[in-house]
Amino acid sequence: MKLTIYRFPEEKDQLIWTIDIKDNIAEMWYEEVWRRFWEIKTNPNIAIYDIDESFETWQMSIWHLEEMMKFLKIHLNK
Repeated sequence: MKLTIYRFPEEKDQLIWTIDIKDNIAEMWYEEVWRRFWEIKTNPNIAIYDIDESFETWQMSIWHLEEMMKFLKIHLNK
């Protein structure tokens, strides 16, 4: 899965780079974001992202990418 990283993907402003993410890693992040959507009811401070839009347009912001990398750093080092 290739994702294009923009500073602001809504405006396709400031292209940063394109990365290739393995499908199983992308699936882990997708499941985590859905878990966060359910958790927002009890934890309003949790960071959530529109992952369906990211995967439909193959774009995400650097802020979304940063949160995904934090998650993967923790979960892939277990």
